[in-house]
Amino acid sequence: MTSAARRAQVAKERLRLSPAGAFMRARRHSASDKPVPRSAERPSHAPAVVPRSSAAVPPDPAWVSASAVAYPGTVDIGGHLQFAAGTSAASYSEVLLLVRDSSGTTVVAREVTRASDDPAGKSDPVLAWCYDWWPNDGGHPEFKNECFWAASNGADGPLRDGQQYFAQIYLRSTDGTWSANGTDSPYVTAFYTPDIPGSQVGICTCYAQSDRADPVNTATGTYFEKATDARLVGAGRPLSLDRYYRSDSTDVGLLGRGWSTPFDSKLTLTSNTATLLTADGSKVAFGKRSDGTYVAPAGTFLKLTVSGGTYTVTDQDHSASVFDSGGRLTALRDASGNGLTLTYTSGRLASVTDAAGRSTAFTVGSDGLLSKVALPDDTTVGYGYTSGQLTSVTDPAGKTTTYGYDSAQHLTTVTDPTGAKIVNTYDANGRVNSQTDPNGKKTTFTWDGNSTSNTTDADGGVWSDQYAGNVLMASIDPYGNEVSYDYDKSLHPVDITDRLGNTTTMTYDSAGNMLTRTAPSSVGNKESWTYDAKGNVATHTDGRGDTTGYTYNSTGQVATATDPAGGKVSYTYTSLGALASVTTPRGKVTSYGYDAAGNRTSVTTPLGEKTTFTYDPSGRILTKTDPRGNVSGADAAAYTTTYAYDPRGLLSSMTDPLGNVTSYGYNAAGQLTSVKDAQGHTTSYTYDPAGNVLTSTDPAGKVTTNTYDAAGHLTSPR
Repeated sequence: MTSAARRAQVAKERLRLSPAGAFMRARRHSASDKPVPRSAERPSHAPAVVPRSSAAVPPDPAWVSASAVAYPGTVDIGGHLQFAAGTSAASYSEVLLLVRDSSGTTVVAREVTRASDDPAGKSDPVLAWCYDWWPNDGGHPEFKNECFWAASNGADGPLRDGQQYFAQIYLRSTDGTWSANGTDSPYVTAFYTPDIPGSQVGICTCYAQSDRADPVNTATGTYFEKATDARLVGAGRPLSLDRYYRSDSTDVGLLGRGWSTPFDSKLTLTSNTATLLTADGSKVAFGKRSDGTYVAPAGTFLKLTVSGGTYTVTDQDHSASVFDSGGRLTALRDASGNGLTLTYTSGRLASVTDAAGRSTAFTVGSDGLLSKVALPDDTTVGYGYTSGQLTSVTDPAGKTTTYGYDSAQHLTTVTDPTGAKIVNTYDANGRVNSQTDPNGKKTTFTWDGNSTSNTTDADGGVWSDQYAGNVLMASIDPYGNEVSYDYDKSLHPVDITDRLGNTTTMTYDSAGNMLTRTAPSSVGNKESWTYDAKGNVATHTDGRGDTTGYTYNSTGQVATATDPAGGKVSYTYTSLGALASVTTPRGKVTSYGYDAAGNRTSVTTPLGEKTTFTYDPSGRILTKTDPRGNVSGADAAAYTTTYAYDPRGLLSSMTDPLGNVTSYGYNAAGQLTSVKDAQGHTTSYTYDPAGNVLTSTDPAGKVTTNTYDAAGHLTSPR
């Protein structure tokens, strides 16, 4: 699809994805729907501006419906109207829409006077259109006797969150005569759906965002970099030296401007808000209610509670971050309450202690920048700076990654220890406009003025993402295939329509837990969930109607799972929350052992057969000894497989108990390029710019070539 064709498609789809489009797609009136009669409680006032004539008065609409929809950043109500029997849109020259509140006050008045008006691409927030007033191009419905109306405004417009409204529709015939009384819709309660602030936008697996390339968030053009410098494996919430960069951030943390770590998290408290700085540098603003409790913004699943001056932010998985009365982070915990405790000296982070009692020391200078982390195994991670910006990181193996910046302090280069480099350039608004990967392949990014992002990959394929208030409404692949999204007022996705037009529908409870997920009608399956008082899944019913039930221990871990046939599986855990045993419905027990670091060192089957493992300080498996090597008197080495890794932590070789070695090779991007077995036979791989396997060559030299369309779908191996 050419750029011009893509722009035309995006323009055409913009109205369909707007609030008005939601009413266009809404269910039409059915015989069971009844017009609401006027009463003393339902004031009706014919507008004085409506002209009269001596001609025969045209009939009022047969009915008018009303509903509210969620659309980011706006309050939206609308509905359908149907003409009286024997008439159609062609019988009228004008529709007058009045929207009144419960007191009868008119808050919206709009006349549509030209039958030739086309709503496509219009930005007017108030619409009253008849379907056949514009061409039916296959993408929009067309009915001769039906129109829709819609009214929309931002948070400060005439339509207000939580208020009730009704619509009153008058029609004018082609001779200029207006209908006598108009027709009322039922009441509808309007609600405001917030957008996602740019500071809250991150890289996530949620539906409301999209990212492409290394990644770049396509709503904001923000570049994100994530790296893990070291990690202690263990039960509870283990220490992980994660760091995140976001190009739109001006915050200065332990690693300088734009960078953040889990230990930079903090709460900024005011009289009516609590703003959370998350591990990845995003900001989430909680509103404070009059009773002192807090409400999370739309688009997040976090919960903030306060008790005795201690603030706790809990995620959907029940993991928690704990802050003191000043908003300083003091602990990070898993669902069982085990995790990390932070200590400070002179206001600076000094150490982090995990659930096993292992302490990691942090060296923070007077400038507030972290220079060294000393791990419990006596290895270290070092951080270097130039003019206060992070320019180098040296991992425990002594390998260094370097970073470069432009004059605006945006991260422009990331060079790993092997020399592989990612290069970013930015536009005048600070958005990434091009990115070159380690293989020299370039991806470009552009934005139009209507919240549409276009990403062109190295093969020339164009991907378009359409947003409203930083909320993803649709994605279009290079062939014009579209996936679209509808949300509720909390920005939970309620409808996802795939590129074939199949729609999956979801519902949620007030806590944001998914209640049902209904597959497209062609499949017809419906899943459902129930929850206990703590928000844990109590039952799950699959698409076949089979239900599995769950119970939990006092720390929120699954204690039992009962299958649809009534069979019960039981689970036990260590004091640090690691899985200790699994008992089947027939009483068969599998048990697990761990070392002090929390690595799983043994698995013992119900027959008593034990497999054991050893690990390096980074938690990578070094050896695996099968059950025959774990019996009394056995030569363990004769039954042990060993593993080795390259400086990047990628598996470089595996040696089986007979001494046969399989080796692995990788390119600069970390993609597997070769596998060589003990006999010297090599299978090799190449990749296209999108990371898809392009060719595979077997040891006999036979080459298999894969081809892909511009959307990345495999079209033919040959």
